[in-house]
Amino acid sequence: MKGLPSKLHFRIGLGLLGITVLATVLFNLVIREFNKQAVLRLDSRLAALENKTGIKTIATGFTLGFGTMRIDSLKIIFPKHAPSGKTRTDSEQKKDPDILALWQQIEPALRALILELRSPTGAPPTKSIIPRLAIWLMPNRIVFDIAQAEIIAADIASQTRQHELLLQAKELHVRIDQRTPRLNFSARELQLTGFIADSQVCGHLRLRPKTGDIELTISQTPDAKYHGWGLRVKTGTDTKKIHIALRGAHMPPSLASLFGSLIVPSTDTTFETNLEIMRLGKEMMSFKANVNFRDLYLRHQSLAATEIGPLHLDANFTGAYDPGSSELIIDHGRIEIPAPLDFEPAERDMAQRSNYDFEVTGAIEPAVIINLRASGPVGLPQTAQRFLTHYFPPSSPRKPPTNWSVRAFVARTPCQALVDILPSKLAPALDRFELGGDFMGIATLTWPKDSPADFQLNVSHDEFTCEVSSEPAGYAAESFKGPLKIIRASRGMPKRPIELSPNNPDFTPYQQISRSFLTTVVAAEDTGFWSHKGITSFTFLDALRDNLIEGRLSRGGSTITMQLVKNILLTPERTASRKVQEFFLAWHLGRALTRERILELYANVVEFGPNIFGVGEAADWYFGKKPSDLSLKESIFLVNLLPAPVSRMEAFCRHYQETENFTKLMNALLIRMHSLKIITTQQFNKTDSERLIFRTDDAANAKLCHPPKEAT
Repeated sequence: MKGLPSKLHFRIGLGLLGITVLATVLFNLVIREFNKQAVLRLDSRLAALENKTGIKTIATGFTLGFGTMRIDSLKIIFPKHAPSGKTRTDSEQKKDPDILALWQQIEPALRALILELRSPTGAPPTKSIIPRLAIWLMPNRIVFDIAQAEIIAADIASQTRQHELLLQAKELHVRIDQRTPRLNFSARELQLTGFIADSQVCGHLRLRPKTGDIELTISQTPDAKYHGWGLRVKTGTDTKKIHIALRGAHMPPSLASLFGSLIVPSTDTTFETNLEIMRLGKEMMSFKANVNFRDLYLRHQSLAATEIGPLHLDANFTGAYDPGSSELIIDHGRIEIPAPLDFEPAERDMAQRSNYDFEVTGAIEPAVIINLRASGPVGLPQTAQRFLTHYFPPSSPRKPPTNWSVRAFVARTPCQALVDILPSKLAPALDRFELGGDFMGIATLTWPKDSPADFQLNVSHDEFTCEVSSEPAGYAAESFKGPLKIIRASRGMPKRPIELSPNNPDFTPYQQISRSFLTTVVAAEDTGFWSHKGITSFTFLDALRDNLIEGRLSRGGSTITMQLVKNILLTPERTASRKVQEFFLAWHLGRALTRERILELYANVVEFGPNIFGVGEAADWYFGKKPSDLSLKESIFLVNLLPAPVSRMEAFCRHYQETENFTKLMNALLIRMHSLKIITTQQFNKTDSERLIFRTDDAANAKLCHPPKEAT
């Protein structure tokens, strides 16, 4: 009897061991069958997907588990067809990828993919207990861990069958929920073709089969300081309405690259953009757009030598677009420009509402408000235009409009706001100016794109009472009435100091400058010099019109006062920064100095050739004369050097007399002065027949035509 318990224990242990072995074998059978069913289901669905859409998947390095699948490499290949009726060459395909044809392949593929995932089974039915048990145990959520994934567009119409890489992801994690039409994903690194790669990206794709709505969300996982960005796109398969929202608590390099090198990536920048597009009938579309930026930084050689910022901007627009005629109509536009604020990024309220939604810094009181209405032709890229005309086909051909028309109203604004909204790096010279008064006005612009010469800009109902109430010591009127010292340099030559005072023997006071020279300068450079106060609109508009005609920046439209500001206060580069400061300082000095003092300073600082500055040096080196003895012919020669003193001097030196083109310029200025009645007919005839006599000694020839270059 004593051995009974031990035998019972042995039998119980043996039974438990048998049950454990049987459970382990059964579990392994179920897992093996589960993996087999998972592969069958995946293969069948991928085959169905390829039959329906032509999308091919190539996967290598499978490792299966319970509800998980590890894939070393996955390639998804979309067939890309050429547009109907046209065979696209490889070079055309490279320059202009057919997004419309690709989207027509992707859109039904996405629907088919999610519908396939929603089906209860993707493998043939079976009566075996083990497969049925495996299917019953199969989880509703399946996870794919993919080491590297690529989406490729294959040009099946091309003879070379070139492949175009559209997207590449590393360490891609995909979770598919079979109960709901939703696909979640995350990646350590994600890169679209043409964009800089982003790290720690996640999102989801959702399709609602009943309504046909598609929602795509992509975002960057925010860091500890809530730096991140998010994109959300909502649309329907009928494309009646599309909503695009892009928000960010920093400006990543990938988004900044959309604008080339214009926008500087920065963790300080916050932004929010919303675009809603709706059908307007069968052939047009309406839109609503909102744009908000805080602490935006820009960099471009046409703006300034360095990056400028921070900039704030709030704007919203409503209107319509006609793809058939490429006409854009802005029914209402409102642009609010707040003044930059000095605060640390860490002090912002960066409330994170979700993984894909970031809040822009709170509202800031706008400094300048502009309301506008506009209409005109918009030249969209060929691919975008083809995409729109596909969904909004015109019933009949329509010609695009030929004119841009804009009407803008600037609300009553304190003049100080003009200074406040400018970042310090864009206009450093304006930092310590304080202004009083207000301004407002309505501007109407008409721009015929096919006829730039007819460009018109009119300002009406304007009010301008701005005045300088306080200025920095270096820009005070008194500092320009006494002696000045500046630094000038010719192209490729060392810098030299120039003293604008009687202490400089080459300085020529206003009273000792030839009247012929003074009238010639005014006739050539600024005919309204004696009537305006430093700046004038008609010279600016004439220059703008000429630039539009030539399609480049050929003229600056500067008055004599603006040229003086450029020569004594600013640097010579052609940027918006210099132009803004030049315009403001010319307006300031035009009210602070007399016309005679401005003309005196101008005549003594302008360049007439290599290392020749001022009318005193020019009269001596070219003609061996004093400025008071210059004739009208000699004055016309010198003034025609001003727009390009070095290059025109080089042409002169090759012949040591006026060249044919230079002679035409001189004659044109002489005719202009006569037509403006600045000179009489007798003066015209005398000057026309006069022959220039240049200084011909060796010193002058060496100075003018063989100047020393700057050592390198």
